[in-house]
Amino acid sequence: MASLFRAIFSPRPSPVSNKQAKDDVYQTIANSQPHNVYEEVLFLKGHSGPVNHLKKINKTHFVTGADDNLVVVWESKYGSMTELYHSYHTSPITCILPLSISSDYSTESETDISDHTIATASSTELVIWELKDIEPGVNPKISTDHKGVINCLCLLRQDMLCSGGQDICLWDIPSGKLLSKYDRSQIPDENISEIHSILEIEGRNFGIVAVSKNPKPEFYEIKKSTVTQTVQYHLQFNDHLLSFHNGPVSYLTSVSNTLFATGSEDGSVIVWSINSLNAIKRFEGMKDDFSDSSNSLSQSTSSSIMSSTIINFDPSSRVNFILVLCQRYLFVAIGRGFKVFDVYSSDVSVTPHELQSTHKPLVVHTEAHKDAINHMEFIIEESMLITASADQSVRLWKPDPSLAPFQKKPPVQKKEDMDKFNVEVFCGIHTNSTNQRQSLRKRRSLPSQTTPIVPTLVGELMLHSDTVQSVLFMSSEDGLVTCGSDNMVLLWKNLDSEDEKRESELRKYLKETYYDAVP
Repeated sequence: MASLFRAIFSPRPSPVSNKQAKDDVYQTIANSQPHNVYEEVLFLKGHSGPVNHLKKINKTHFVTGADDNLVVVWESKYGSMTELYHSYHTSPITCILPLSISSDYSTESETDISDHTIATASSTELVIWELKDIEPGVNPKISTDHKGVINCLCLLRQDMLCSGGQDICLWDIPSGKLLSKYDRSQIPDENISEIHSILEIEGRNFGIVAVSKNPKPEFYEIKKSTVTQTVQYHLQFNDHLLSFHNGPVSYLTSVSNTLFATGSEDGSVIVWSINSLNAIKRFEGMKDDFSDSSNSLSQSTSSSIMSSTIINFDPSSRVNFILVLCQRYLFVAIGRGFKVFDVYSSDVSVTPHELQSTHKPLVVHTEAHKDAINHMEFIIEESMLITASADQSVRLWKPDPSLAPFQKKPPVQKKEDMDKFNVEVFCGIHTNSTNQRQSLRKRRSLPSQTTPIVPTLVGELMLHSDTVQSVLFMSSEDGLVTCGSDNMVLLWKNLDSEDEKRESELRKYLKETYYDAVP
């Protein structure tokens, strides 16, 4: 069930964390918000507890999970509830993973979800839902073989599922059968803690990288054997990866087929090679720079590996989220702000004299919100970043308008090239020519490549009354979805587009009802 509401933007005090945001960098916006099109809101009613999990299923459907033990599938056109799954989970939902999501939504039916499968977890319960089978009297695949809370899920080779927490389990998706289980209590480490994130690794050896409240990621190899014509899988702990973080790892994500990245509570981001499992780049979130593995990585190693004591870091320096775009650009939420790094930064410099061993981030905003940023989304067609925060707000960011007259047009029209171009527009990379760029720098009309760009706040969505946990962009037609600790799921629509749709439907109804009836 959904309730329609037209957002009226009016000032209200935003909650401020213990460390007050700096007035000279914290941006505010006028009440009218002329560049914010998301002025119509649907309140989606279905949850009675904090909604912490939001995932996209296909172009028109998404799924939410909450502390009320419920998993709900929604369609995004009208905000109606497609399925309500209850009675299978007996504790709050801890994670959700769509297992059959396609990277190219245009090849899918916009409304059909019958071919999709999702996995959900709560405490020790793992449920695999085949959406085509969710009918009265048909039960999903349920397992309670986990010891401790299930904190994360990961899809492996399209037919296996890995779950992590106090231990790590490997599952067969079609049958729901447990294939292998590794008890992490046997790892000789006094700082051992529960796994909170898992990533598939297809390098020299097939396996997973897992991270916990420990500076050192863990690698588990998945071995396959055949016994009496029966295929068996085994999880084998190889060793901890070298620690180049000074604090606990707080985030893990894939960058490309050859790279993955970890973020830490100390504010650093490490880029790793999948093939060698070696760290190759280090980005310093608080120092606004990064260094190659040949220098600062070794220095960090000596300070973190030699000490078994984990330092308590300032929450304002914590890496909360990493958004990877074009397999190259890392949008990193650090405390209340965000920064954008280029994994291949030496390729970005405009002139040879700018090639240095240390580079600045492409984009920096240290005080984008008044509390921690929990999640980010990027609308590529509009070169717009969306940030969701614990300060109860969702903010919309666009490129610095002063750079717009100098940006090149994309040389080609392929989708992947257009996407890359639009991301780079946000980062202020494209200009007409090197000579013009240098001339503009002398007049201080254009920042240099080593001077980070500060994006412009163009919109603020402020209807949540508690922490905003996640934001999801569905499409230009169906808008944005947000969820939060206030038990709410909100669907934000483009008001002008929705008015045009209603007017068109009304005209069609009047024509069919009245005009066609006239002989």
